[in-house]
Amino acid sequence: MHAMNGGTKETNKARKWVAITHGVSLLLVLVAGFGMLAKSARGPSAEWPYYIPIKLGVWFVLGGALVLFYRKPEWAKALWIVLPALGGLVAAMVFRLI
Repeated sequence: MHAMNGGTKETNKARKWVAITHGVSLLLVLVAGFGMLAKSARGPSAEWPYYIPIKLGVWFVLGGALVLFYRKPEWAKALWIVLPALGGLVAAMVFRLI
């Protein structure tokens, strides 16, 4: 929201806390995802489901998203819609809705 309203890194007083919560959230999503994968695996030689590489790719995109808002502020409005939609797409794939 700050970047969409024309703010910069220097003027964002909450930048440190935003970065901390972003990183902790990414770590929790990664650990929980692999925990669910381990729980659902059918043995040590079980193949990964088709959605795992896609989910990891989206995880990397979401990880870099924090930088995109300030590097490309003109994309901020589109990213505000696209990034949650990517998360929803991955969740739908995991729960086999797609």
